Order: sequence, then C-alpha cells, then structure tokens
Amino acid sequence: MKPRFSKKDFEQIYEWTSEDSPLACDCGQLCNGICCSDTDAYGIYLLPGEESMFTREEDWLEWETQDSDDPGFPDSWEEPVYFLSCNGNCDRSKRPMQCRTYPVAPHITTDGRFILVLETLETSYRCPLIEDPRYLESFSEQWLHNLYRSWAMLLNDPLIYDLVMMDSDYRRACKQEILPAYPKNK
Repeated sequence: MKPRFSKKDFEQIYEWTSEDSPLACDCGQLCNGICCSDTDAYGIYLLPGEESMFTREEDWLEWETQDSDDPGFPDSWEEPVYFLSCNGNCDRSKRPMQCRTYPVAPHITTDGRFILVLETLETSYRCPLIEDPRYLESFSEQWLHNLYRSWAMLLNDPLIYDLVMMDSDYRRACKQEILPAYPKNK
C-alpha cells in the first residue's frame, strides 16, 4: 500500500501546524531544547509520504532509512521508513509532523473516537510538559485545534491510521494513563 497524501497535502498540514509551541512562550526554554540539542540520541520518524516535504539536501538534517519490517512499525507498512535527526538548528517551518505534535499524540479510543492525548510512550528523555500534566491546562487552544484537524486529515491514510492505532493499543496494553488534551470533555 502506498501513502495517500501528496506533498501538497503535507504543505497544507504544515501550514495549519506552523505554530511553534503549545505554550504562549517557547516551551524549549523549560528543558533547554533537549530534543534538539543531543542530535546523536534523538530523532524522529517521518509519516508515510512526509518525505516529499524534504529534498534530502537540507544541511540541518541527517537521514537514515529503516526497514518497515522491523518491529515497531505497522504490518501494513511496505515502504522504507525514514528517520531524521537534526543538528539543533532546524528550519522551524520544515519541522516534521511528529515534532510539531509533541508533547501530545493522536489516540484512538476503545470506542473508535479520535482524540489528542498527552504523550505517554517512552522516550529517552522526559518533557517537562509531560512530567507536570498541569501544563496541559495552559496549552494553546489554537495549537491543539490545528493539530486535531491535521491529524483528523492524516488519519484518512490507512498507513497513518494503522500507526496511530498501534500506538493507542500499546498505551492500553501497558495500562498507561490517558490524559485527553483535545477535544476536552469527550
């Protein structure tokens, strides 16, 4: 199965999610930009088709190709998976979708509803916004709304849906606390 979305689709999503931070301030000040500072330890996987947003000539990115048959990827994925790490000087307008979304994540509930949740999947560092869930109350409603509509669109690609469902199932299997971020009260 091939990715559903074109570069034009991702350009629209990138436009919707161009706001830098979930807070009124630069949230990177809370952690000294940890995810952008130790480039040997951190990176991000691109969503299927998202590689169209990059030329592979960006001087701030390192590319790695991984096999979609490796554990951790949905069975439906047949194409190579791209892992990017940046040198700490990224072009903020070109951040991958996963960077734009963190510290929230798309989640499918047991009754099939899509919500955004505070991320609970393990990383090699802990974001202060996750460590203290009270920050969730300060998240920009516009930032959350833009992420929600972007992920709602992305979930129309069966490959991306499979990834979000796999992560959602994992959260449930590990009995992780699900803290809804958006929409609230659903």
